[in-house]
Amino acid sequence: MKSFWVITLSGITTLFSCAQNNNQDKKMTTSDNMATTTSFTGKTDTATLGTGCFWCTEAIFEQLEGVLSVTSGYAGGHIDNPTYEEVSDHTTGHAECAQIVYDPARITFDELLEVFWQVHDPTTLNRQGADVGPQYRSVIFYHNDEQKQKAEKYKTELDKSGAFNNPIVTTLEPYTKFYSAEDYHQEYYANNKNKNGAAMIILAVGMPRAGSGWHYNLVHDLMKTTGAADARAVRKRYHLESILTEVNCNIGVLSARRLALVTLPALMGNAFVIKAHAGPTSASRLLQRLGLLRITYIYRDPRDAMLSAYDYGQRALKKGHPNAFSHLTDFQKSVDFIMDYVRIWEKWTKEKGVLIARYEDLLMDYDKEAEQLVDFLNLNGNDPEVLKVVAAYRPGAAEGQQGLHFYKGKIGRFRESYTAEEQGILKEKLNAYLQQMGYEL
Repeated sequence: MKSFWVITLSGITTLFSCAQNNNQDKKMTTSDNMATTTSFTGKTDTATLGTGCFWCTEAIFEQLEGVLSVTSGYAGGHIDNPTYEEVSDHTTGHAECAQIVYDPARITFDELLEVFWQVHDPTTLNRQGADVGPQYRSVIFYHNDEQKQKAEKYKTELDKSGAFNNPIVTTLEPYTKFYSAEDYHQEYYANNKNKNGAAMIILAVGMPRAGSGWHYNLVHDLMKTTGAADARAVRKRYHLESILTEVNCNIGVLSARRLALVTLPALMGNAFVIKAHAGPTSASRLLQRLGLLRITYIYRDPRDAMLSAYDYGQRALKKGHPNAFSHLTDFQKSVDFIMDYVRIWEKWTKEKGVLIARYEDLLMDYDKEAEQLVDFLNLNGNDPEVLKVVAAYRPGAAEGQQGLHFYKGKIGRFRESYTAEEQGILKEKLNAYLQQMGYEL
């Protein structure tokens, strides 16, 4: 039975192409292909694709320039004119799919395949998220030999490149007949998108070593007062171990593929909190516009952040357990490292609808900053459970608790640790940024 609370990514309709290195998020490059007004050439082609729930697929492909129509329906089975209930009983052999009529002069079958691979998980057999059964299989119904050859080639190249952590299980089946689904399945997103107000992802982004772990846990626990899901439970239930880290559910880069996969639980009615250190992307902006993503960002004086990262990395190295900062073995490497995150800070400050917080402000004026966060999350600041969480995360309130270590950081410690020459280099590198951030040179 399909989950009731389903909406769609609806606009993650950028096109992706396969590259050759072994990092799965660098293998795909994007180019926008959103629907625009272009004259129809008169010739059409048809693609029939199954990516699990057709409610989502329909709305995604409708947004592509060159797509003329998308119909939700069933294909690949042995029963004529199947009903939704019959297909859901797993006895018909049919898969839920979308039949796409398109103008090949404006969008190609290859480009449709590029979107197909990106908007679902083609490595799970007869399953997409919590939807389980053969009707949810990943399948391409090829209409001719050319489509079959292109699909086979693309699938092989993706598998060879390591684009996915697991082998692709998408089946290629000859197209025989397509049966349109019942009327209430058509244009499902357009007709039901206002029914899912509670589902969303809260993204807690932060500059490394700027209290981002504390900030994430604060946001996470505040959202749990509303009945939001525990992000770690979401990670396990929806098999997102390859996308989200175990600690703090860090998503890494905000690529379209990663965001599409973590959005599936939200499409099924869950609200939850994830973490990142990366910069904004077109995919994150899209999810914001759709109301599926709400973003907070925390930063710190980059001179203190880079010093903290260096010290933390070296301590771990001496203990024989190197971490993500252990490669910062000298001052120059630390400078290069923090400059990347200063540029990310600059990008986030230019984004609309993002709550920006400073580490130092949280230390010095916690009540005001906490109030702003509570308001941003649309919570009741007088709710006893909310007040309890806010009190628990007050700087110094619970030393030793995971995620509360941030208050041990000393403001301006870099002045005692870096030489006059090194501070001069930092001043030259960071001058314009520090003024915008509100820090003294």
